[in-house]
Amino acid sequence: MLPAALLMAGISFAQPQAKDKDFLGYWRQSKQYHKIAQENIVVVDLPQEERFFVVWAPLGRPVDRAMVLLHGTGGTAYDEVADEIAMAKKHGYALIGIQWLDKKTGRYDSAEKINRMIERALSFYKKRYGPLKTVALSGFSRGGAISYEVAYLDNQGEKNLKLIIAHSGGIPIDNVVAPREDNTPGKFYSDLTTGRLGSNGFEGQSFFLYAGCQDEQWGSSMCEKMEYTKGVIEKNGGSVVGCIIDQQGKHGGYRSNQDYHEQAIRKWM
Repeated sequence: MLPAALLMAGISFAQPQAKDKDFLGYWRQSKQYHKIAQENIVVVDLPQEERFFVVWAPLGRPVDRAMVLLHGTGGTAYDEVADEIAMAKKHGYALIGIQWLDKKTGRYDSAEKINRMIERALSFYKKRYGPLKTVALSGFSRGGAISYEVAYLDNQGEKNLKLIIAHSGGIPIDNVVAPREDNTPGKFYSDLTTGRLGSNGFEGQSFFLYAGCQDEQWGSSMCEKMEYTKGVIEKNGGSVVGCIIDQQGKHGGYRSNQDYHEQAIRKWM
């Protein structure tokens, strides 16, 4: 029987025979699942949310630092864990990958739902592995674009997130985050950029930003978005501890350039 606290939080453990796979079957769709299946990952289902999260922690010692990962367009939590695990092993921090895309409908979750799932994942981590001293959030592409709203919501509530790494996902000047799906400006981004949320929404939070001007999807506009994002963060009380605008960089340039990746981690450590 599950502990009452976990039942109240809406967390359900996968059955023993499927403890390394999600109940939605997304593991079959991830090209990188088998890369991390033998890495002692723990998959926790959230049936009430129709989602799950993936946890990886170094074996043999307590780890009080965890990085929450938000995947990009069409991705899975497994993909993000797979892409970050080498750096996590090197520097000794845990990983929590959040599944925030519904692959059946193609819809992405709201920042409110993501924030709720992060809180549940952190609660699970602390019960299983021990207390956390610091938590970072890393969002790739579409995960980077929504990371600002997730960070804002966290800062109004639990204040878990101290460093937010957003790579290849900036705030558009017109506030339209997914123009191929919806040309309407996002309410949060409009409120943030026009000052309707005040001027200290990111107070106490640090941000590390990356954009490549040879982005395969967005071209040089990605760099323009990230330059704009830097100013928006600073106007809202956040600290930009790193902003890499790589004139030759590609969409996945943050992780493919180990120096960039290391720079962000050093800002956290």
